[in-house]
Formats: sequence, structure tokens, C-alpha cells
Amino acid sequence: MPPRGGGRPDQALPKSRRVLRSPEFEAMKRRGRRFRTAHFAVVYSPLPEAAESRLGLVVGRRTGNAVARNRVKRRIREFFRTRRPELARPWVWVVIAREGAAELTAHETAAELQGVLEHLQRAPVAGGSRKPGGKEEDEAAGPTPR
Repeated sequence: MPPRGGGRPDQALPKSRRVLRSPEFEAMKRRGRRFRTAHFAVVYSPLPEAAESRLGLVVGRRTGNAVARNRVKRRIREFFRTRRPELARPWVWVVIAREGAAELTAHETAAELQGVLEHLQRAPVAGGSRKPGGKEEDEAAGPTPR
């Protein structure tokens, strides 16, 4: 019997490599570092060397209707699945889609997330500067327009 959804199981991103539970998202919100692009905010945290990188997705209704939200999630998962071997060390990523992410093409999504991947390659494993109020932010990301 073929897998549900018609995908190839050898190319799937298994659930063991995803952040799925609310307490895991909350823990990332508390301890993770943040990096922002025009259409995505990424919260990331290093994992022990023996672990495998994991991905969590937050795609809210502001992003678009259900079809658009699912398309954004598929594109992010595909980028993560194909680029995971490029990570020098394992990370937990929580990618938060922002307004406008649904209008991006697959290539534009990949290009924007490639910037995040390059940032992670340069990111220190521990440390970082804390801003007043306990918020941690990377200088490269800049302020978030509201």
C-alpha cells in the first residue's frame, strides 16, 4: 500500500525530526535564539552532537487560507529535509511564517531560508547577548517592522 499523500517514504521528514508538542514550542520560545528575514522568524537552539536536527512550524491564519498555509509548510519542510546534511551540527528550528510568506515561490522561500542556514553555520553554539527584558536577538536580523 503506498504511503498516504502519495509521497516517497525515503524522502519524507519523519515525525521524530519535527517539533510537534506545545511544551517543546514553549521551551524553544524561552531558550532559543531568534533570527528574522522578510517573511520568516526562526527560533533556533543547538542540540547535542548525537541528536538529529528537528523542525517546528508555526503558520498562522494571517499567512493565508488553508491551501496557502499548507503550501508554505510543505516548502519549509522540503527545504529543511534537503538541506539538513549541510548543517555542521544538529539544531532545533522553529520557523514562524509571517505575512506575505504565502506569496513567495518555492525558489524565493528556499533563498530566504538559505540565509537562515548560512547564519546558523556562523552562529556560536552558546552565548549571545541578551537585551533588556530577557529577549535575545541577533544583530544581523535588525528590528521587526510592525
